[in-house]
Amino acid sequence: MKTNSPRMRGLISAIALAAASLTLPAMAQTTTTTTTDSTVKTEPAKGTGPVQRAEDATVRGAKRAGHATANAGRKSAAAVRHTGEKIGSKLPPGPNDPKPAN
Repeated sequence: MKTNSPRMRGLISAIALAAASLTLPAMAQTTTTTTTDSTVKTEPAKGTGPVQRAEDATVRGAKRAGHATANAGRKSAAAVRHTGEKIGSKLPPGPNDPKPAN
């Protein structure tokens, strides 16, 4: 049987999928480590070395990105509200809308 026939390719892929589905969970079960102390906390690096400066720069960058994302979200929500109000002011009243008092 040729190795490039559709049946053979399907068989090879099925065998590879079966082997991966058996191997990956077994690897995940054997490589895990557990700690008995649930109060283990990591402390940030202290000092003025390059690692600390890089960590501080990463924290600052993450804060700035978070603030920029929040600001952009607020601006886009305001723009959508403003656009909705403009569209709503130009539409004629619907049948269930209250009648304007004259």
